[in-house]
Amino acid sequence: MASRSIGGVFAELTLRDAKFRGGIKKAGAALKKFGGMAIKAGAVAAGAMAAGLVVGTKKTIAMGAELDHLSSQTGVAVADLMRIQQAYKDNGKSAESAGKDINKMQRAIKEAADDPGGSMDFFAEMGLSAAKLMEMNPTQQFEAIGKAINGVENRTKRTALAMDIFGRSGGQLLTVFSGSNMDDVNTSLGRMPEIMQEFSGEMERADTLLGRLPNKSDQFFAGFTGGIINQLIPSLETVNGFDFTTLGESLGKSLGDVIAHAAFLIGTLMDIPEYGFSGAIDRNSAAFDLIKQEQDEAAAERKRIANEELAYAAARRQEHLAAPDFIEPIVEKAAIAKVPNMRESDRNIDDYQRSGLSLSKDPGKVQDKVLKVQQEIRDILNSAKTDGQLNWAM
Repeated sequence: MASRSIGGVFAELTLRDAKFRGGIKKAGAALKKFGGMAIKAGAVAAGAMAAGLVVGTKKTIAMGAELDHLSSQTGVAVADLMRIQQAYKDNGKSAESAGKDINKMQRAIKEAADDPGGSMDFFAEMGLSAAKLMEMNPTQQFEAIGKAINGVENRTKRTALAMDIFGRSGGQLLTVFSGSNMDDVNTSLGRMPEIMQEFSGEMERADTLLGRLPNKSDQFFAGFTGGIINQLIPSLETVNGFDFTTLGESLGKSLGDVIAHAAFLIGTLMDIPEYGFSGAIDRNSAAFDLIKQEQDEAAAERKRIANEELAYAAARRQEHLAAPDFIEPIVEKAAIAKVPNMRESDRNIDDYQRSGLSLSKDPGKVQDKVLKVQQEIRDILNSAKTDGQLNWAM
């Protein structure tokens, strides 16, 4: 009993162990598959991240270069320019116009400082001193003038002063001056303006060098072309002497057939009557109808000509029958047949004349009349032979 129990326990443990190992194996395969998928996903993500980094870096370099140029034009620090541009964007004004607006402001301050209290001193009307503005940096000037314009109660005068200082775009700046919260702008931008200001020079240089990269390609092909140009010219001269008109014409005709067949197929599939099978049937039917019409007309013309020829022949025969000296051939043959002492093969008008016989008992006038009639018959028959229309009279 004990041995059986131990064996049973062993068998049960072995069975469970086999199931456990099978489960572990399946789990390992699943984990391996998941690992492969994770590696692929990681590679895709890494590629996308790398591409994003390249695009983002290039965009930042271009922005830094633009800010560096604008700072050189206006004298405004890069960080301050970024804040002003953000204020422009927040109030619906183009950030790119910030540089022009600042330049107009600077010119207006200079003109007013040259003639304090004069007609161009628009700042005195707002309680500002052009001389003191000249001592400020452009950012301080912009903020001071914006605050002073906001303080003008009369809207019309406020707009006029803004346009006097900033030109026609001054009216749009009223929303920037009244709606901008620089503390909020600074919070939104964080440390980015300081970073851009610190490295704007390097970014401008990098942007310049990136813009010159195509020169490297041009340099390569310039050298390559210089190396082969002397060998290339003779081949080009040879090609220049060729006339490709015939080749183009042949190709055009070939392609024309292909295009026609393609149009036929497409027209058939799309049921376009002008190009498809049904249209071809209609065109062929029309062609067959035209051919049949022409054949019918030709047959009618031939029938008309034949009828005219028959009518002409009948008219000639009728004219011949109506002649006063006409003698029916049958009568002539009957008369010849009555000539005595003649063989059948010799019965003709000449033999009858040579025989001197008469058809009557009186060989006198009757004989003469017969001879005369016979001569007329001979003339008529001879005429019929040459005319070619009365061969039946022979």
